Amino acid sequence: MKRKPPTMRNIGIDLDAQALADFACDYPVELVRGGCHEFLSTSEVNRNTPSGTLIHRT
Repeated sequence: MKRKPPTMRNIGIDLDAQALADFACDYPVELVRGGCHEFLSTSEVNRNTPSGTLIHRT
């Protein structure tokens, strides 16, 4: 994510609490501790995301 240009909404998801604690970026990123499949299936991101939105996994 650090090498990608910022978007309207940036979300970083990781199961590892230490990885989230160590994460730093030059632009705002929402950090979520958990699994991406669960997050995407239960969050408003899935319901309120316009078509054509890219969800990128790294």
